[in-house]
Amino acid sequence: MKKLLTIILLLSITLSAQAQDIGVTDTIKFVGDTLVIGQSIPIEVVIINDQPIQGMLNGFTVASVDSGYAKFDSVIFINRMSDPTVIDFRMARSEGNNANGPDTIRFGGYTLSGNDLPAGNDAVCLFYFTGVRSGTMEIDSLFIPPTYDFDFIDGNSNKFIPSFTTKQITVKNGTALPTLTISDTLVQAATNDEIAFDINSDSDVSISNFTKFDSDETPVSQPTLTDESPYHFSWSPSSSDIGIWEITFQACDSQNNCVEKNIILQIVESDKYLVDYSVFQNPTSTRPLELKCVDVDNDGFVEIAIAGYPHFNNESFVLYTIDPLTNILSQDFFVIEPYSMTGLQFGYLNSDDYLDFIVDRSLQTEADIYYNNSNKTFTLSSNESITLNRSNVKDAVLSEFNNDQFLDG
Repeated sequence: MKKLLTIILLLSITLSAQAQDIGVTDTIKFVGDTLVIGQSIPIEVVIINDQPIQGMLNGFTVASVDSGYAKFDSVIFINRMSDPTVIDFRMARSEGNNANGPDTIRFGGYTLSGNDLPAGNDAVCLFYFTGVRSGTMEIDSLFIPPTYDFDFIDGNSNKFIPSFTTKQITVKNGTALPTLTISDTLVQAATNDEIAFDINSDSDVSISNFTKFDSDETPVSQPTLTDESPYHFSWSPSSSDIGIWEITFQACDSQNNCVEKNIILQIVESDKYLVDYSVFQNPTSTRPLELKCVDVDNDGFVEIAIAGYPHFNNESFVLYTIDPLTNILSQDFFVIEPYSMTGLQFGYLNSDDYLDFIVDRSLQTEADIYYNNSNKTFTLSSNESITLNRSNVKDAVLSEFNNDQFLDG
């Protein structure tokens, strides 16, 4: 094919960011929807991590959305953190001076004894709040280093930013609604695998709906739900149950006050569609800004291309291969460049059948062209580059713009 003719670039200022390892997205989140004025009620703090955590420091703001507000009272550590030797130096304290809000919370801890927080997906503590005013309030992340960081620290003392989504909570007058908590909202499994998890509630729990996500179809294999708290849900889907399902759990008290929670179940034919990385590149030599999954050597298996900030060794582009038999990642190619790389796009830029790529060097006024050597390595074109009229380019597009059957950019 023709070489790249023109370039159209999407401009944005590049911001610094730290990255997680490749695998399950490490997450901290709040689970719970309702607080009551004058009552101290717990909200679960759930941590999802696929590697041990040596420490954490997370700042949060608690503020009113439409006059609703509750004051942070205390904390109780449960499950993986019920053992006081795990993350043995801990803190969870309010730093607000006004009982009517807003408030800030510093939560975290670390260990020097090797008793890291093990990998898991459950609530590690309960934050107790007492309702002050009815309405809606929200808990958001607070990142004002060095006083308020928002980091996890892995076993190699590398800091990274966990995923977090702002949580809105209703503060009500009168009697509290039933509590109903599920540790996650999405489960993926293969046919004949058992799906099992607990549901916690202070009231009676039932399944009010179990249907296909986009239809009224019900499952062929029937689930079971125990009749005491913690309620235990179990389901072994058959080959007839492949698809996406939505389950609604309902908790009702004696006054028929009810709350509902949904969970999505994605069922696939085989475990081969659920990739389980047995080795993690942690820390990666590049702090990722962009990730592309492409087959660069035409062997029918995709490779992982990462471009971003040079973390160490000045590597701002790394190509990984996944062994299809062991799922182990190995590094095949890298680019040493003291600048971050963005605007990563793959396409056929010359006459062979192997994917090449273009990439911008941040803070520079040139974008580079790398040609595929057909063996999972690339060569920087020494006599071709793309001159830009400004730096801080964030993205690029390769497409067919002028109907000549050749890629433009």
